Amino acid sequence: MYYDSKNMLRQTVIPVLLGDCARSHLFALRIYLRCGIVSYICDDRRRAADLINPTTKFFSLGSKKDARVICDILDYLASSKDYLPIIIPCNEYYRAFVSENREFLEARFILSDTESFFEEKPMSVF
Repeated sequence: MYYDSKNMLRQTVIPVLLGDCARSHLFALRIYLRCGIVSYICDDRRRAADLINPTTKFFSLGSKKDARVICDILDYLASSKDYLPIIIPCNEYYRAFVSENREFLEARFILSDTESFFEEKPMSVF
């Protein structure tokens, strides 16, 4: 039985983009065009662009004020054993959040950033 690499990635990986901003939407579009994977964009509130964007799904993190609540919500997102979630912070607030909560997040997610995600063409290793 033959599996192409894009189909294999769609069945195993979920990009979790932290921060609902233009950069995250452009990055989600790039992931979708390259791999056909729909990304989760996570932030405290939904923008109007999230309603019409077929390349993303929105996941609410509640308030940005309590890092423990954000970690609990992200932990719920990682509870599915069917997919491997990759956390990618897309703005300065979430870069700081990931660096402050690295130990908790590394136990549940693969941590990446937008600069290194496509650096060595990891999507072509299959």
